[in-house]
Amino acid sequence: MCLPEICCRTSTKVAPTGAASLWGKTPPWIMEGHRPPKTSVRQVRRRAVASSTVIPQMRSLVTPTGWSAIPGDSLVTLSWAAASGASSYDIKRSTTSGGPYDLISADPTTPAYADGSVNNGMIYYFAVSAVNSAGESANSAEVSARPVSSVPPQLNFLLNGNILQFDWLAIADADEFTQCQLGD
Repeated sequence: MCLPEICCRTSTKVAPTGAASLWGKTPPWIMEGHRPPKTSVRQVRRRAVASSTVIPQMRSLVTPTGWSAIPGDSLVTLSWAAASGASSYDIKRSTTSGGPYDLISADPTTPAYADGSVNNGMIYYFAVSAVNSAGESANSAEVSARPVSSVPPQLNFLLNGNILQFDWLAIADADEFTQCQLGD
């Protein structure tokens, strides 16, 4: 292939003065019927790069780090450090440590997400990955949270003689209740 900037076919086979001494033999463009280059290869490459369409280089994405899960009442608020080059994030959740994870959101463009589709008392495990046109990063380290109700239990009492009786409504997903006795 002949690049017009470097060489082109000609019937003249004349080498410039001193050309043979540069190669130690007849220069290649003379043997192939080309005329000598007018510009250096470096200059041609610079021109080619400057005039060509620049295609962005696809960078591999950095896995999101520095993230946390803060539990609330039927809510887990997630936040993490922005990953360089990410255009969005995939948020994943599991009820088992280590996954498998279900994709719960592929839209966030900011490094934060509030998951309001969780149940109080259950432990949830989360992972996040960065996404751009080159693809998806590896999953982040796993974080976990157990959402809890912020509503205190309703406590009822009744004085029956010298006995004060308490009762309360059961709290969903409560593992245990502690009863205290005050004085004799």
